Order: sequence, then structure tokens, then C-alpha cells
Amino acid sequence: MSGGVAVVGGGPVGLTLANLLGQRGVQTTLLEKNSEVVRDPRAIAVDDETLRALQALGLYEAAAAGFELELPVRFVNGRGEVLAEVDRMPKPLGHAGVGSFYQPELEQVLRSGLARFPCVSERFGHEVTALRQDEDGVVLSGRSVSGRPFEVAADYVVGCDGGSSFVRRQLDILLVGSTYAEKWLVLDTEGDTLPQRDVTFYCDPARPAVSVYRRSGRRRWEFLELDGESDEWLLRPETVTALLRKYVDPSGITVQRKIVYTFHARVAARYRSGRILLAGDAAHLMPPFAGQGMNSGIRDAVNLGWKLAAVVRQGAAPSLLDSYEEERRDHVKKMTDMAVTMGRCIMPTRPFRAAVRDLIFRLLGSSSWSRAYVREGRYRPKPMIGRSRLIRRGGWRSLAGRMIIQPEVEDAGGRRWPLDEVLGHGFAVLGYDVDPTRHFTDADRAYLRSLGARFVEVGPRGRDARAPAPGDAVRVIDPEGTLRRWLGRHAGSVLLLRPDRYVAAVLSRADAHEGIDWLRRWIPVPRAAPARGGVAHRGAARVRGPVTR
Repeated sequence: MSGGVAVVGGGPVGLTLANLLGQRGVQTTLLEKNSEVVRDPRAIAVDDETLRALQALGLYEAAAAGFELELPVRFVNGRGEVLAEVDRMPKPLGHAGVGSFYQPELEQVLRSGLARFPCVSERFGHEVTALRQDEDGVVLSGRSVSGRPFEVAADYVVGCDGGSSFVRRQLDILLVGSTYAEKWLVLDTEGDTLPQRDVTFYCDPARPAVSVYRRSGRRRWEFLELDGESDEWLLRPETVTALLRKYVDPSGITVQRKIVYTFHARVAARYRSGRILLAGDAAHLMPPFAGQGMNSGIRDAVNLGWKLAAVVRQGAAPSLLDSYEEERRDHVKKMTDMAVTMGRCIMPTRPFRAAVRDLIFRLLGSSSWSRAYVREGRYRPKPMIGRSRLIRRGGWRSLAGRMIIQPEVEDAGGRRWPLDEVLGHGFAVLGYDVDPTRHFTDADRAYLRSLGARFVEVGPRGRDARAPAPGDAVRVIDPEGTLRRWLGRHAGSVLLLRPDRYVAAVLSRADAHEGIDWLRRWIPVPRAAPARGGVAHRGAARVRGPVTR
């Protein structure tokens, strides 16, 4: 390959990024040192943003067949008392907030998805051992599992090669943060007979533990290594059996994997060096207690994919890529802080600290507001972008920088669709009870169409979706009024939506032209206009939404 993007690392993050680039027609080479996808489960938690990303890739149904979704989360103390439950999480993004999965199955779905894109080449069994960059591009070299040398030239490289990232080390980028003094025994088991299908944090000062249910009789267990214990002792079969026996009959259980982990809360000093960027664990490491390690990496891929496509295929300025770290660093820190806080709730081994923790949980349960705050998972950082060159601010109450929700909308035939199926894969212009095309000049509309943008008019309940939509807009109905409530005072404005579904700008008729000029400064008219709603490709998941005009 010469030109395009090289992705180093074929885990969930690298595979997701390669699919996103393929969907946008970017020449992509994925290089993975292992010959196959992982056989051992590592990541286990999936959230609504990752599920939305899989939906956008057309892989949700295939992947979700192995997911266990809407898992309740319980915190239980050493006396077996339930301190708190997270079991009423809303679904503003159209998907469950908490779920579990089996990593080998997800990676296989993502790898199979690459076959849809002629522009993507996947090379498993190819280890990168050197890279060099100049102002014109990057050259990667290494050896295949057969010992044959290879060389790949690319415009840009993304290191998705894990916590011990070769790419990051080659760039001399440090991981800044802390490493936990505590170690944890991690077990993946099969043949599970425990009846509860949930995530349970056993906040027992005698030995904190975690249990995560997965489908097909699988479960993840984690046990804190106590003072005076050794890794070798924890890994002994008799020790493993004794630890499991406290919670479940171990007689029919098979231990698929056991390992002692040290957890980290670290982030790369920078996410970019010239034409090389870092994503996933190569860019940040966080404790597993919030289940956000892989999910944060998927957010990296979603944020970066469309921007790389804009630079490589549409001629956008390379400085656009600086917005990647600008937008992702703060959210990663918030997720890491949440994981650290949850760890502090779980890990106390001193009875006094555990008693104080229990008291705090009881106080949280003493009012309806605080109970709802916990049960609905409101403590989780929202998908929002702070300062960014790719967000046009409009005041502290503006929706700019927020991820748009995904309610169901109704087409002219009365069929309901998730909103993203109507918006398409690229930019979108959404008007609520207003013609989204009338805000713009002919030149502005032509520019937006050159980006592959879709114009969508959403009407309130009672509006006839069969009435002809103005221009080339798609018309649908908001049957439950969900989108109207989210928009609030902005219902009469037009939203400019980025491909990653963040609101880039809220535009009135008076400032719509100025808003498009702002976008045009970052993303010019493409050298070759993309297909409407996404790049056409072999076997690709097409936009299935209505095309009422």
C-alpha cells in the first residue's frame, strides 16, 4: 500500500477504526502481529456509545447476538447487604447503557466486517518493528509470521497496539499517571451456575471481589490480592477453587483464563506526533471498575475516523487532526476519574473505611433524588465535547458539543426507525418543524451536499410524514416528542451534525451562512464528492432509513 492510513493493532479499537475508514472509502492497511483474533477474553463491558458505533457500521445485529445487555449493577457489602443498584439506566442514545460480551466473538465480527470494503487490506501475522516519518508520509516495516520482511507506506498511521504500544514507544511518548499498588486475580470461567445475571461488586473488606455475567455460562471474576499473598499462590488451582466457593459451587466450572493484573490510571503525554496518532490503550489506560477501557478506545476511533477521511480524501488541513486530542483527552480523564472513584468504593480492606463507605451509600439512598442519581447511572460522564476548533459555540445553554440523542422516528409508511438510520453516515442537517434547506444559500447547500450531508426535517406528532418534503430533505415524525423535549428552546433552529453525531453548530437563519463558512474553513469542498449517505462499497451496510421526499 502507498498512501492512505495504516492501522497498527487488530484489537477492537483498531478493527473498529479500519471499518470506519473503509466505510468512508479511505485506503487502509491494518497490521496485526498475531495471526488470528484473540482467543482469550480481555475486555468484557460494552456501553451505549459503543453499541451506537456498531450500529453505524452495520454490525450491530451480528455483534449483539453474543451480548448480554441491560445488566443491572449491584454493590454488596461484606454482610450481603445491597448498598446500591444501577438498574434503571435510560437509553437516550437508543441502546442499553451496560452490557457484557465475549471479546473473541466481537473481534471476529469486526474482522469479518472488513471484507465489505475493497479499500481495506487486513494483514494479520504482520509485526511492525520499525517506522519512520517525514513531511510526506510514514513508512512502516517489519516481518510476517513466516519471516518475510514487508514495508508499508502511508499518509498517516494510528497506533492501536495496546498498553505496551510499540508505536508509542517508538515516538518516545510517556504514559503519565499512576499505577495501583494492589493486584487483582482475574478469572474467566465457563459452566457458571450462579443464578443472577448482573454485575456485582462485592465490597467485602475481607476480600473485595467483582463478578460479571456473560452469556453461554461464562462469567468474569476478579479478586483482590491481599497483603502477604503472592501471585503464584493466587494462581494455584486450590486457591482459585477456594475463592470461587464463597460465591458459587465450583465443581462444574472450568477456568478458561487466569492472570494477575496490576491496574493503571495513565494517559499518553500527547496523542499525536506528526503523521502518527495513538488510540485506545496505546493512548490511555484506566482501571476496569467502570468498564470503560475498551469503550473509551472505541470513542477514540469514532472521533478520529471521519477526521482522517476528511484529511486524506477531502483535502482538509492536517491541523484538523489536532482536534482529536483536544476533544478526547478531557473525556478520557473524566472516565478514568470515575473508574478510580469506583475502585475506592470497592477496595477498602480496613473495617473502619468500609463502614464509612457503607454509611455514605446509605446517605445516598436517603432521598429520592440521590437514589435516582445512582439507579439511573447519572454519575457517568455525558458524551460532550468542551473546547474544540470543530465545535461552534453558541452560549452556555447551546447544544453545540453535545451528542444528539437517538429516539425512534416514524416515516411516511408508519414504520419506525432509529434516528441514525435516517441521518446517514456523514454530516447531517436537521431541522425540527422547520425546513432544514431554507436556512442556506444555494452555494451553502451545494457545499453541504458535496460533503455527502443529508437534510432531515423532523416534524411533531400529528404532522403528516407523507406530505412532500421541501427540496431534497427527508421528512420523518417524532412520534413520542422525545427529540422535541431534548431540543428545548432550540426546536426552531437547525442543527449541523458531525459524522460522529456530535452537534457541530446550532444555526438560525440569520447566522447559517456564517456557520457554513466556519465549517468550510476546516473542511473544503472534497476533491471527489462522496456518495450520499456514505461511501458505496461491496456488501456495505447501507443507510436503511426512509427516503421520503
